[in-house]
Amino acid sequence: MSAVAASEAGRSRSLPRALFAYLGDSAACVLLLVWVMRLWHADLAVPFHTRGDAHLFQIWIKGMIDNGWYLHNAYLGAPAGVDLHDFNQFDTLHFAILKCLSYIRADQAFVLNVYLLLTFPLTVLSSLFVLRRLKVGVGPAVVVSLLYAFLPYHFQRSGGHPFLAAYFHIPLIILVILWNYLDQEFLFRHTPNGYRLNLLNARAQGTLAIGALVACAGVYYAFFACYLLVVAGGAASLRWRRWQPLAAAALTIAVICGVGLLNAAPSLLYQWQHGANHTFHRDAAEAEVYGLKLAQLLLPVDDHRLPVLAHLKWRYFTQGTPLNNENCYAALGLIGAAGFLILLARLFGPLLRDHHWPRLGDDRQEALANGLTLLNGAAFFLATIGGLGSLIALLLSPWIRGYNRISIYMAFFALAAFALVLDVLGRKCRSPRSRWLYASLLVGLVVLGILDQAPPRQVVPNYAQARADYGQDREFAQKLEAALPEDAAVFQLPFMPFPEMPPIEGMLTYDPGRPYLHTHRLHWSYGTMRGRPGDDWARALVARPPEEMLPLLAHAGFQGIYLDRAGYKDQGAQLEKQLRSRLQAAPLVSAGGRFAFYDLTGFVASLRRRYTPEQWEAQRQTALSLPPALQVATHSHP
Repeated sequence: MSAVAASEAGRSRSLPRALFAYLGDSAACVLLLVWVMRLWHADLAVPFHTRGDAHLFQIWIKGMIDNGWYLHNAYLGAPAGVDLHDFNQFDTLHFAILKCLSYIRADQAFVLNVYLLLTFPLTVLSSLFVLRRLKVGVGPAVVVSLLYAFLPYHFQRSGGHPFLAAYFHIPLIILVILWNYLDQEFLFRHTPNGYRLNLLNARAQGTLAIGALVACAGVYYAFFACYLLVVAGGAASLRWRRWQPLAAAALTIAVICGVGLLNAAPSLLYQWQHGANHTFHRDAAEAEVYGLKLAQLLLPVDDHRLPVLAHLKWRYFTQGTPLNNENCYAALGLIGAAGFLILLARLFGPLLRDHHWPRLGDDRQEALANGLTLLNGAAFFLATIGGLGSLIALLLSPWIRGYNRISIYMAFFALAAFALVLDVLGRKCRSPRSRWLYASLLVGLVVLGILDQAPPRQVVPNYAQARADYGQDREFAQKLEAALPEDAAVFQLPFMPFPEMPPIEGMLTYDPGRPYLHTHRLHWSYGTMRGRPGDDWARALVARPPEEMLPLLAHAGFQGIYLDRAGYKDQGAQLEKQLRSRLQAAPLVSAGGRFAFYDLTGFVASLRRRYTPEQWEAQRQTALSLPPALQVATHSHP
């Protein structure tokens, strides 16, 4: 048999095995996901998470369903609607997938839930693909891909930052970074006249596509990718004394930055036309606040299944340790922590004289282990509290502040290192009995890792509570929609600026967006963008006493007042007393008594009879342009 025929025969035999590995890994992921999240209790039409930032993502998705895309919403920020260009997320990839899912069912809860669930098998598939491309054995690659998909980070980010939980593209960019470190001819080819740029092969085109993909999936992960490309390209250039690796890194970074700039173009154009919004800012100190902590990487996940480990984590939080926030999501789990310590030992091993560290396979695998060690150390050096990230925030820009989020890169480095150790062990198992023991070990590691990383109190949403809360919101909002004319506008109290505002009494951030999620024909006042005219107008309006505010609302086109009693110290008692006195009507109250609605249609009708159509239009224009002096007086933001 010729060499070509032998090669083709080998490929034909390996293809079914590869297909079986991908399908089997995906099936295992789905079964594990159903089990750990107890999905038989879930209703995909009810969001898994119903507090805080979870509402923001539902607002974005419903806004995209109602308006075509998420950057403008005609149903929020009444009377003018809201433009979100000042709050552009640069997550085109995620929004595009969400848009596609909305064609299956135009319901924001269903779309978000399905997307969150899809991120698990997508992460498994991308991880398995990358590990196999790095020549990691099938067994260890399957184990690590499952553990990487089921990290504590994945579950804990899903509630407040679903786009950070969608990290299925991270293994792909890590593959590009490692190619840059391992391959002297990455994006170049050697010719008799020296090295020449070569972008026509599959690897180069894949690199450019992955760079574009990462640029469309959020600023943070793209920023971290660029940093690690500089590290990998610089290290490779120093190791081989050639400029090509650093040039290849620069080219990949240019693709990421160029596509990122295209993502930012709508916001840049909007701010060029309307002026910059100086309300949004970041402080350099926030890089310290949201930095990475070594303890958080190695400590167990919150509410661990084992009481002794749960108590250990509880002690860490309750003994007064500072700067504990979202960095607790960085927990690597038992197996990930073992891989991290392996890389840490390799990093400092050369400092221990006359000590021989065991090789992790052949030269290629040893070089891969060195690359993982380098990148892991560089990532920690960037993200740790007081590290390079703090200097970047101080000297260059404070807009990147959540440096702890690089932990999802570090988790892959750590788990890949553990996979290399498993690979070494697997190659030593030659007898049938040892192979069976090895296979049992791999299965046991998956079970142990999932039990360790996914405790029920962290990963199982409170389906019953979510169903009750969501159902009450829907019932009340639909009552209002049935009672009001089509396209009626509702003013919401208390006024909460948008976005990124702290709670007001018992009213949580983004709570005013809840009724919008259940209506289709009503316009809501919530969502006026901070620092823009709509925000100034709403602040000026709520500064008036009720006897002045009500006529202004009527002239501006509002036909109802929606009041969240949780936003007041007295549960809105004083304000409601004044409203009842002026309107001579009792409110419609939600089940549970938290929300009250005052119908203004009768008040508007009686007021309108006092004016001619021309006079009413003049009053409307006056109401929509409150005195500038009052706007200036109320412009300060909490």
